[in-house]
Amino acid sequence: MAVTVQDGAALSLQKAVFARVAASAEMKTLIGDPVRLYDRVPRNNPWPGDYISFGAHGEDDDSAICAPGVIYEGEEHSLTMHVWSRSVSGPDLGATQAKKIAAALRRCLSNQEIAPDGHHLLHLTHASTNTFADPDGLTTHTVVVFSAQTESSL
Repeated sequence: MAVTVQDGAALSLQKAVFARVAASAEMKTLIGDPVRLYDRVPRNNPWPGDYISFGAHGEDDDSAICAPGVIYEGEEHSLTMHVWSRSVSGPDLGATQAKKIAAALRRCLSNQEIAPDGHHLLHLTHASTNTFADPDGLTTHTVVVFSAQTESSL
């Protein structure tokens, strides 16, 4: 009998989000093709161009006993993504470009059909966006937070 290992809900959700962003024509236009979306940003490389990185991912148990012997297995998620821009010429200065990328990210992910392996996504919605100048004086940084709820589909 073969045994399979299921990814946890957080990892499955991150993989599904990555796939959705990577397939988006709008995101490819804004952050490259293939998209510059990183779990861990490559170090010791020149600036890759505007990009997005995964940030903190909080996961809270939302499981419950629905009836004797019936257990609902669910999780609440807070998924943070970081937009980084150094656009320095034309109408798309860093803050403008970072806000455009963040808006496109919200359109790409909020209330869309996304299928994490082994889990059912009940909702993925935009929670907040904050844009500010990075301390390096060159980069605009936008933090985009999403709220999600998943349940096990197994």
